[in-house]
Amino acid sequence: MELMDYYKEAKKIWKKFEILLLIIIIVIGFAIAYWLAPLSGDLGDIVYNLGIFISTVFAVQLIYEIIFKKNDQEFYKTELIQIWEEKIPEIVKSGIIFYEDGRRPPDEKLNFYQEAEKEIIEVAATFHSFTTKFSSVPDSKFKIPILSLMKKGVNIKLYLLDPESESASAYQNCTPDNDDIINKVHLSIESLQIIIKELNESSDLGKMELYTYNYIPLLNGVFLDFVEDESQNSRAFVSHYLPYMEKRSENPGFYFTKKQNPQLFGKYSFFIKKLKENGKLVENL
Repeated sequence: MELMDYYKEAKKIWKKFEILLLIIIIVIGFAIAYWLAPLSGDLGDIVYNLGIFISTVFAVQLIYEIIFKKNDQEFYKTELIQIWEEKIPEIVKSGIIFYEDGRRPPDEKLNFYQEAEKEIIEVAATFHSFTTKFSSVPDSKFKIPILSLMKKGVNIKLYLLDPESESASAYQNCTPDNDDIINKVHLSIESLQIIIKELNESSDLGKMELYTYNYIPLLNGVFLDFVEDESQNSRAFVSHYLPYMEKRSENPGFYFTKKQNPQLFGKYSFFIKKLKENGKLVENL
């Protein structure tokens, strides 16, 4: 018998014992009141009132345990079921988690990376914030955890906008005037080439690769284990870009898994497949 089964059986036995104990105490209370009440003077009154008080208190407890407690439990159970079925949006039940304030902070993002088993694909417009973390955040907080993942055999593929493409020029027109997208991408590529070379030289298993894509950026996303196998570990955080936003990091995002959202996974899996087919590897690392 499992531990939980013992617990359930013990709970049933205790419930019966508790009711029996209450009955015994009530009887004792009445016995005190009526058998010892004939005592003379104030003492008799005190004993009588004490006996009645004990019996009344435990009688109320007994009535609650037998009748009202069960009714209360059923009432609250019904209320909870009603809230779950009628008041909680279907989207919450589905496992999708929305983040209205935008992308996750670096520590949460790094924790998300740790859930990968085989591959991490990250898609962004410039990778400006990702690149600067290697110099602005202590190695122990960002660089080393990423390298540890690679040493476990996790491959990391980064996809960013091709700065020489017409898509880059078109996207530039959808961003704030002070946001020089094309220059940011060039700087990120230069920095990432150095970072990737260093990481790959330190890892014998997992590798990091940099690719460019040629379409107007649609999203920032981290896709874990979107590999062509039967793995149920696939999951993603996606934040779609809204034109003219002052900060791309503040675009709302959402999290989903293949296990809970197979249909949604299928759509983004197709996107990742096409991204891999059309992405251009950045050489000369």
